Formats: sequence, structure tokens, C-alpha cells
Amino acid sequence: MDTCRDRFGVFNSTMFNVYACAMCYSYLIGFKQPRYVVMREEPYQGAMIDASHLHQRNGSAGLSPEDLLYPDLRDQASTDQVCASLENRDCGRWLTCCRAARTCCQTQLSTPPATPAHRNHSLVCPRTWDGFSCVPDTPAGNIAMLQCPSYIDGGSSSGLCLLRYNNCNVLKHKNKTGTKSY
Repeated sequence: MDTCRDRFGVFNSTMFNVYACAMCYSYLIGFKQPRYVVMREEPYQGAMIDASHLHQRNGSAGLSPEDLLYPDLRDQASTDQVCASLENRDCGRWLTCCRAARTCCQTQLSTPPATPAHRNHSLVCPRTWDGFSCVPDTPAGNIAMLQCPSYIDGGSSSGLCLLRYNNCNVLKHKNKTGTKSY
């Protein structure tokens, strides 16, 4: 089965696309008192639920399938429902992030796996969707530096934002307002 890697794990490609799109919502919109809450635990992983329903049901124990929304770019009704709760700019940012995640998964599937250098037996950090960008296979101990995509506030193709990775973990997110270490 085709699988794609996200910073939280490996998913089949269909689930990856839904989960990554839900997480794009969480990362990009989550701080703005969002209408939806992203579920991260099984069996609802990748689903979104109207925050008011979650409180009415006293958490996930009382959820029914009708309460859940699985954001899938192939399902226009689900994307329309999410976008209806957002300003146009935020809807566009969210959809662009979802498309980037989907492209990352396609790239992961179409690119042959990296192998460690035989000379020094170094490890390779596997290609990963980090929630914002597609990080390529990178030898452990090396730093992968990526420009932040335009859908991140403060990010642009002009280099105002930079993601740095070392030992398979994000180190810094730097933009014009400062540097954030992780």
C-alpha cells in the first residue's frame, strides 16, 4: 500500500491527504478561535468537528458519524463546508496548504527511497510533510533549509521565512518578526 510520511507518522495516501488537510487547518487557522477542532486520536484521526458539537457531546465519547467532517480536496462539499467558516483569504491559504500536502505525498510516492551513504553509514532522515513544507530526504546531522511557503503568515518566496532541520527535527522557523526555536 502506498504510504506518505507526516511529522506525526505514516499514513496510507488517502488518509494522509485528509489528515494533512485537517492539520493545515489547525496550524493556519487554529489560533483564530476556529469553528472546527481537529481530532488527532483514533478512531477519529484526521476528522474535524464543529467545536460547539464537541462541547455539547462532552468530548469524543458521544460523537456520531454525522458530527464528523473529513476535509478532502476530492470532496467539494467538505471543502465548501470548511471554507464557509473562513474569510476568503484564510480559505485560500488553507486550500493551498492542502494542495501542497497532496503534492508532497505524490512526490514521496514517486521518488525512489534514499539510501545511507555506504562510506560513513550515516542515517537518512526520511522525506516528510512537516505541516507546512515538504522536507526532502536529508542525511542525519545535515541541515535542510526551506523557504516558508506563502500561505504561512510572514512567509513568502522572497526568503522572509526559513525552516531549518537537523537530526530529523525542525530547529527554527525564522521570519521578519523573529526566530522561533522548537
